[in-house]
Amino acid sequence: MPRPPAKVGKSDLAILEAAGVTLEDLQHWEDCGETGCDRRNIPEWHKKLQAGTSGKTWLCSAVGPDGAWTLQCWVCKAAKVDSAWSTGVATKLLGNMQRHHKSHQHQEALAKLGLGEFEQDLETAEDFQKVMKSRKETGALRQGVAGVGGRKKITQMQYCLGRALFTLDQEFLRNAQVIAISEDVRQHKVLIRYAACDSNLQIRSGLLGYFELGTHSGNIGLRKAMKVALEVFCLDFDGEVDRGLLEHIADKVELFTADAASDEQLAQGLFANLRFVTKDRAHASTRLLERPWQADSELSRIVDQLALGRSVVRRIHNSPHLSTIFAQYCQQMNDAPLTGARIKNLSVAKQRFASISKPVGRRVLYLEALLNTIVWILVNRGPSTDEGKLAIEFLEVMGEEQLVLAGMISDLSDECMRLVRYFDGDYDLAGTCVQLKCFMVRIHFLVNQGRIFDTVGYTQRCIHQLQNARGFIV
Repeated sequence: MPRPPAKVGKSDLAILEAAGVTLEDLQHWEDCGETGCDRRNIPEWHKKLQAGTSGKTWLCSAVGPDGAWTLQCWVCKAAKVDSAWSTGVATKLLGNMQRHHKSHQHQEALAKLGLGEFEQDLETAEDFQKVMKSRKETGALRQGVAGVGGRKKITQMQYCLGRALFTLDQEFLRNAQVIAISEDVRQHKVLIRYAACDSNLQIRSGLLGYFELGTHSGNIGLRKAMKVALEVFCLDFDGEVDRGLLEHIADKVELFTADAASDEQLAQGLFANLRFVTKDRAHASTRLLERPWQADSELSRIVDQLALGRSVVRRIHNSPHLSTIFAQYCQQMNDAPLTGARIKNLSVAKQRFASISKPVGRRVLYLEALLNTIVWILVNRGPSTDEGKLAIEFLEVMGEEQLVLAGMISDLSDECMRLVRYFDGDYDLAGTCVQLKCFMVRIHFLVNQGRIFDTVGYTQRCIHQLQNARGFIV
């Protein structure tokens, strides 16, 4: 044991020991000689860090394995709390000590040793309702929820809500009598959803898994990803796979839906009791919006100018300045069939399955605003600029015949969209043939019988706009 420094008297030693200062601390003060040594603050720390009703501090000095001076909490150590303060923390900041002093972990340790009482405030159902409402409003987590807590607590409560919903999904599928699985792969990621029905004809649907395929590809990689997704879905609170739930889900899957790609269709081999295998008709029907125009060079050129290709139309859509000018001209139109107050751009998005119908139709309806925007580009940007060259190309390509063809493309795209919308919802397989027959009849009526010019639509709108001559000085 180190001896007390000679300059410390017995009375002083008794006072210091009562304050919780050890002989090791006194010996350090004698040998250190450092001005402003932090260990000299120990008596002040002890006054502020009392161990409940014990009448003394919980803070004590210790020497770590590397010989460094550390601070320990003897309360947490005696209560066998798994905490860094039980083994030693190398800190000189009073704020860190006060944070531990107020922590739930330390308060529980005091209660365990009979040195205090600890009543943890449990969140009520109303608190979880507030958190759920806040998260639905997509507010920032850093703002917390008034009357409930800050970011850290709200994050934990959000996890609890998610885990509760996850458990409800698990329990419903555990009692499900029939399960349908739908799968889709995009950008090397697989999304798996389910819809199930129990013996009481209650229906529930939700997300089964979302995983990256990683280095795997093809049928084998997709099957591995689906197997991992099912195992993760069947994890219990201990992180173990519930084999009973996993086998029940695999046995009850009777319907499988995926794209027509061979690797996605072959993934159905994970389910032995399949009765129906369908292909994603909504995805397949969008080809009607892409493929027919490629059969004719003139139609393909018009679609490129109005929607898909590198043209002045795309340049207007991608430029905030030009989009604003286009929106202003839309509002100034007097004979627009629809109000142009809400039109902000030309709605070009190649990734959407409506990337033909909506943008081409919008150009037909607001042709005057589009032409005025093109003239503005030529006047203010100049014909030698990139935008000016694209504007001149548009005026050279889009003549009267091409504008009428654009109207016909818009009308036929709308008919295709009606079919896509049918397959994109919860449709009846028995009605598929009827829908396809109606689609073919409408196309035959509009095109083969030439009634597209008499029917109210985009084509009729184009013909109406061409009644008035327009001239431009370029």
